[in-house]
Amino acid sequence: MLRYPALKVHLNTVYTLLTDSQVSGEMTDDGRRTVALKKLRELRKGGREENELVEDFITRILHLDPSEE
Repeated sequence: MLRYPALKVHLNTVYTLLTDSQVSGEMTDDGRRTVALKKLRELRKGGREENELVEDFITRILHLDPSEE
């Protein structure tokens, strides 16, 4: 899935929000995490920026999480 440029752009945006306080507008880790999660929610099914690639990627990642069993 990571071969799709659109998915890479979206994941990079979320990563940048997590790591760059100037982009996120938040100085704390928790604040940046909140902004990044909001962006991710918007990219998921039902969000304003709904993206099928992002939804498929997240679904696959969640299936890999052993704590979900």
